[in-house]
Amino acid sequence: MLLLTHAVTVSARRWFVGASFAIVWWGYALIAALAMLMTWTITMMLAGAAADITPGISGVLFGVGAYPLLATFFAHAQRALLR
Repeated sequence: MLLLTHAVTVSARRWFVGASFAIVWWGYALIAALAMLMTWTITMMLAGAAADITPGISGVLFGVGAYPLLATFFAHAQRALLR
């Protein structure tokens, strides 16, 4: 799943580079949600039974919610290191 997510992100790179923070954030949210849904689907197919989707949803919500804070921190850290 990580390799597939990486491939999707690299193929969409031209839209993300230079885009506003909101567009990058929404792109991350969409890709994270799709990756979670694909992982959940594969888990259900391999298990042969319904899997609980709640942990996946909470993980995506946490990631999407933490993204602005972490992006701001890392942007400041990068600027400080480049000085």
